[in-house]
Amino acid sequence: MRLGCRLLGLVLIIGLCGCSSTVRKGGRQLKKVTFTFKPNASYERVYLAATFNGWSTDALPMRHEGNVYTVTIPLSVGSYQYKFVADGNWITDDKAQAFAPDGFGGRNSVVVVDNSFPDWDLKIGDGRILTEGLRHGGRPWERILNSDSTTTLRLRVWSDDIERIEICWDSTAAGFPGNCQPMELFDSDGIHDYYEADVPAVKFSYFFKVVDGNAVIVVDRGFPRNLEYGGLSPFEYNSQSPPFETPAWVETSIIYQIFPERFANGSQENDPDFSEWYYEGSRNLPPSGKTNSEYFHLVKDWYDVDGLKRSPYRTDGKPDWNSFYGGDVAGISDNLDYLVDLGVTAIYLNPIFQAKSNHKYDAADYMRVDPHFGSNEEFKQFVDKCHTYGLRVILDLAINHTGHTFWAFVDARRKGRDSEYWNWYEWKSWPVPGDSVWAPPNPLDYYSCWWGFGQMPTLNFDLARPDAHEAGVNKIEDAQPNWDLITYLLDVATYWLDEMDVDGFRLDVAGDVPFWFWQIFRDHVKKIKPDAYIVGELWGSSPDWVSSNYFDAVMNYHFFREPVIGFIARGTMSAEEFDRTLARGRLIYPPEGGQGDDESSREP
Repeated sequence: MRLGCRLLGLVLIIGLCGCSSTVRKGGRQLKKVTFTFKPNASYERVYLAATFNGWSTDALPMRHEGNVYTVTIPLSVGSYQYKFVADGNWITDDKAQAFAPDGFGGRNSVVVVDNSFPDWDLKIGDGRILTEGLRHGGRPWERILNSDSTTTLRLRVWSDDIERIEICWDSTAAGFPGNCQPMELFDSDGIHDYYEADVPAVKFSYFFKVVDGNAVIVVDRGFPRNLEYGGLSPFEYNSQSPPFETPAWVETSIIYQIFPERFANGSQENDPDFSEWYYEGSRNLPPSGKTNSEYFHLVKDWYDVDGLKRSPYRTDGKPDWNSFYGGDVAGISDNLDYLVDLGVTAIYLNPIFQAKSNHKYDAADYMRVDPHFGSNEEFKQFVDKCHTYGLRVILDLAINHTGHTFWAFVDARRKGRDSEYWNWYEWKSWPVPGDSVWAPPNPLDYYSCWWGFGQMPTLNFDLARPDAHEAGVNKIEDAQPNWDLITYLLDVATYWLDEMDVDGFRLDVAGDVPFWFWQIFRDHVKKIKPDAYIVGELWGSSPDWVSSNYFDAVMNYHFFREPVIGFIARGTMSAEEFDRTLARGRLIYPPEGGQGDDESSREP
């Protein structure tokens, strides 16, 4: 048994941090911070999206006079990243104090708030209410349908600015103000305070009364304002969806992520020999022993990791991307006792499907375990063994794209429009030069592919629009679904849930797949296995995705990964800022999505 690089099997809690936060009233001194945007073009709507509002694209509108947009808000001392969102376009403030990578090849603007900024002069009871960003849009975290036929309503306001909030509701949509009841302050992230109340109904109209001193602001479908009841435009709520419930087993799970090729080599008999057709021409080095082209090879010394930093076979100093070490399903199976001793209760496997790469996000066949990981029969035995250990198994599924070696893509590339799989992909020009072993030099000239990587052609879900415009379509009625493809993908889910008995899916680049497809996918998965766990990979703030329509949770890189790196790894974030960042994520997702909604998070 060879254990080796266990550091690549990371302990990962999928979802949201469940740590508690104590509500604070009247403690931290906030600073007055003004953001100014002076574009060359004119925009109808401009919003400020930032780390302090979860990168929301509609929570914080900017006022404009002429072609200058501004907003002034209270912020605690600290560092914040931000961008302007102008008519849906993300724009970096080039005049910012500093910049940080945005994770998408661009950069975010950074403001460093310190004591040079003036103190925020609003306080509780002064009769002044900050209305910027004080709005309620019916997002999932703002309206939560409970299993007891009540609805939890939430409203976010600026910290230390208001005395109280009332929710006024009426199930007959008449006779307002109807039933008014106080909302409770249940948490704070240091910038916003969060209020909530339970309404004993699932169909009703409502609005909010925000009170501070002698000032009363009404929040309804219009902008927050002073308004008599007769001019109300109340929110309407009539839930057409079932209560959002997630698998009970996940609530206490410790989920361990494993990159199969690197965890442990349990059987040298299935070590990669690169005999598959798609390795042709990339198995051997030239006489010089150096190449910057693809060179697939096995590293026979498990502990030789130097090439992962700098390849001994390349002249450009880059890492050895095409090296294999022989990790397999048998290696994971041999170490289940080790995982259980750690307290692990579920295993999340990066892709196991047959593929050319070591990472396997470029599937060649969704229905087959990569033969160098093991056979399908061996994997089924592995899942059964995990279940006897009390371990659940979650598979990483990348269906935004396949590999260029995927059987349907190969067929379409060879036959063109004569292929029955031609419409599974979005073609720009045909024929494609070369053969199926290689992606063409300029792949985007021939077909749509993920971020321009020709090895990963994107699947064509919507026959009515180009790839770049598919993902934002919410309703299936607005799309022309590619039913042949969709039926196949649902069959893939069926196979792994039913035949292989896995316990859920982590869905790669989920934001690049249409909303409407994920709704179909969820319904399909839950019918086969109601307690299957569905997790979407989304990097930003993504509360709209966590609901009874889509995912049980998201990977939560934004509100967990980034603060953990900042606080623990880099030491660039204080403990107080770390806690506030975790709280922002915890508070914008439904409790069922993993926010840790326990009594300790509701201290008065």
